Amino acid sequence: MEYEVDELIQKYNLPIVQLDNNRNYWLVRTNAGAYFEEFFTENYIAVGWDDFTNFDMFKTKKKDESITKELAEAYPKEQPGRIYGQIHRFLYEMKIGDVVMIPSENSTLIRFGIIESEPRMRSISDTRIDEGACPYVKVRTVKWIKTVRRLELDPYLFRMMQSHQAISNANDYAHFIDRTLHSFFIKNNKAFLVLPVKKEGDIPAYDLIRFVDSIIDLIPLVNDIKGIEQEFEKEDLDLKLNVQSPGFTEFVSNAPHLILGIGLLLIFLTGSKFKGISSSDEEYEANFKGLFEDEFKNGIDNYEQIKNRNIENFSRVKAELPEDIKKLLEESNREG
Repeated sequence: MEYEVDELIQKYNLPIVQLDNNRNYWLVRTNAGAYFEEFFTENYIAVGWDDFTNFDMFKTKKKDESITKELAEAYPKEQPGRIYGQIHRFLYEMKIGDVVMIPSENSTLIRFGIIESEPRMRSISDTRIDEGACPYVKVRTVKWIKTVRRLELDPYLFRMMQSHQAISNANDYAHFIDRTLHSFFIKNNKAFLVLPVKKEGDIPAYDLIRFVDSIIDLIPLVNDIKGIEQEFEKEDLDLKLNVQSPGFTEFVSNAPHLILGIGLLLIFLTGSKFKGISSSDEEYEANFKGLFEDEFKNGIDNYEQIKNRNIENFSRVKAELPEDIKKLLEESNREG
């Protein structure tokens, strides 16, 4: 019997995220960083132009001439059409479940969150505004999930940060954002496994090739996992590399079961003890009760050799198991 992807994730308690194909991505400015911490600590984002609080005025994407005239009178130094578009975007284009990013001053930090509410009005006292609080009254609730330093930001996202509108659509950067937030995920019927590479300086080609080969060589073992009855070939796995410091290797497949299987095997093989893989050189003794039946382990020829090879090759390039997989290992250790 072959398990469906959902069943396999549940059976092995895999830390893999299934992403909504339709979610959108937004960059929201914070007044040059002035409201960055407030947005974070109070779990919201906001948009200005507070003279206009009637949401119905901005319901259609087509700009009403009477409204743009009012905007021009209220904000003579700004383009009324742009203001209308920004307010409409905040009120009606953003959706619950969308990803939002906010930059700090000079974009030294980028915070990522998930929109959790429809837009609403809030009240704020003049005293708080005088003390430097954000005065904007049109807000949405956000659950913040990750903070990334600019130096660690995916280089493909740098171009996105050049936009200076209050709210910018970032859908063109969706995949780069997804792999920043998640290291083990499924989207559009494709599966992705992103492994951080922390070795500084040049990485010898031999070490990198050995590391990649040790992952690819797991594919025949995936075919032996119970519940995965497809037969995969090495050609079914794609690879993307960015091994600048810090960097990553991204394994991709149109066959989600293949990536699931590789993720399982990495947990199984390197998770039992991976000193040298974690940047802090901590040792983890995994205790995955029921993760694999004993006969699976016993059925792997040269099991110890394969395990040691993976651990050694991870260490050569200072690759790491993704944080979400390491957390699962830690939880298992505590339960054991």
